[in-house]
Amino acid sequence: ERRTSDVMEAWCSVANAFSLAVQGSWVRRHGGSLLQPPASDKLCEAPCEELMRDFLGCVSPFGVRPSQPWSDFFGEFRAPSTAARRVPSNLERYAGNYVNVVLAAAAIPAIALRPAAVLTVCAMQVVALMAPPEVFDVHMWRPKSRGGVTDIGGAKLRLRLALSTHMCLLALLFVAVEARLCALFGVALSLAHAFFRTRPWTEVAKEKMKSGIKKVM
Repeated sequence: ERRTSDVMEAWCSVANAFSLAVQGSWVRRHGGSLLQPPASDKLCEAPCEELMRDFLGCVSPFGVRPSQPWSDFFGEFRAPSTAARRVPSNLERYAGNYVNVVLAAAAIPAIALRPAAVLTVCAMQVVALMAPPEVFDVHMWRPKSRGGVTDIGGAKLRLRLALSTHMCLLALLFVAVEARLCALFGVALSLAHAFFRTRPWTEVAKEKMKSGIKKVM
């Protein structure tokens, strides 16, 4: 009974880790700004700067932060002695990394099958993130009785364009059947990684300590 409880607890932690990875994604955190962007230009520019830093630094090109550094992700690999412990532990530890692996796997056929669409969306996103502020200065003429000329561009337009293109890019990854199949291949790769990637000794020690406390109790 206790073992069953431990297994359920471990897999609940896995589900929670993946939920946090998705909830913490760039588009999830800033998606609401598409309809109602922040009032100040500074608050509108911050999400764009964040996405550009992550993209240029190859940290998370899909807007999903890896749970662990990629240098740690590609570590030592060895067949496990207790797969039932290693797999959920690694899935929890590298949840954000695995989301990126699945998205990257889906991106390969998406680019191959729809290069024009993907490159167009990518180009628009580059404009949204890197173009000078003057590009987004858009003014709409209105009669004086309705307030005259009004500003409808600026940082708000930049943020909306960045969000729109990012959402389109993510959608394009799963339009083709081949892309969805490759996403499943990415899931398989992630499971294989979770199976063979050795755990840090700190994780093993923490688990043994936790198990020892439960036995005493």
